[in-house]
Amino acid sequence: MKSSTIASPFVLNMLQGAQAKGLNIQEMLLACGIAPSILDYPQARITFPQMAKLSSLVVSTLDDEYFGLTSKPQRQGCFKFACYSAMQARDVEELLHLLVEFNTAIDSDFIHEIVLEEEQARYQVIPKPDVTLINHYAIEHVLFGAHRAICWFSNKRLAVTQATFEFSAPDYVDEYVSLFYGAPVLFNRSVNSFSLKAHDLTRKICRGQEEVKKFLAAAPMTLLSQPDIDGEVTIQLRLWLERELMQNRQFPSMEQACSHFDIHHQSLRRKLAKSGTTFKGLKAELRRDIAINLVLNSDDSIEMISEVLDFSEASSFIRSFKQWTGLTPYAYRKASHT
Repeated sequence: MKSSTIASPFVLNMLQGAQAKGLNIQEMLLACGIAPSILDYPQARITFPQMAKLSSLVVSTLDDEYFGLTSKPQRQGCFKFACYSAMQARDVEELLHLLVEFNTAIDSDFIHEIVLEEEQARYQVIPKPDVTLINHYAIEHVLFGAHRAICWFSNKRLAVTQATFEFSAPDYVDEYVSLFYGAPVLFNRSVNSFSLKAHDLTRKICRGQEEVKKFLAAAPMTLLSQPDIDGEVTIQLRLWLERELMQNRQFPSMEQACSHFDIHHQSLRRKLAKSGTTFKGLKAELRRDIAINLVLNSDDSIEMISEVLDFSEASSFIRSFKQWTGLTPYAYRKASHT
């Protein structure tokens, strides 16, 4: 879902390693179509394509898939070879074990472990005792990437029962809801981990070599956005709502959505709740993300964008946009195009 956006604190944390190594962060941001001044606002957001381009630039410049945030670099190509290794797994449990073996073999800065319990399996990542981390983004990146890759290889949006982090909850804690598809995220815990239901461990791995090549060619966008994962109503609902809004300039109702997807409204509410959202919340998030994309990437007037997004008047849209990003749409566009 390329219209999705990511909060600026994640972006700034990712860049701290490159900054510590003396790279020109302003030039890197501008090369990716990101106005450096926008990131001065805590509530600012950038698009998934911008984040994908920026993270790829940092990795290639530093030759480090950990973005310069750990004691020693994880060289480019490690993720690629991990994916080719994962392709050999028969099911999710075997894939998890292969990930542990791979990261042990390359002498990663993190200890990867699987803890099998009666009803769930916990994948945990522990920084080695001699490792110094600039911030906790590398840990988030490792766990997020592992879970998203597992989902892709199994062609299923595998539910995380909970995710845990050793560090304290940041000010932008609400943004963590989307990291693991709405799973509870707990802080100040003894380990960094995510847990899967035990019955999901038997799900088959179903990706071949050509699919893996395409997945890697499009990475990291294929991790950020996974619209093609099998049977996920919440993803398909967002895509459908976006099409309807852009075509008809108004959102469909809950009843229309249930009719389109042939699902009872209570069932749809439950599925959305499992993803950490509601029908109203999903529409609000989608409206925000489309607004940012249109302000950044189109020549439409602010009045036209407000009409497309079904605002009663442009002034209402301008107020909402400033609440979302810290800037008016005019200022956001001007900064991005300077």
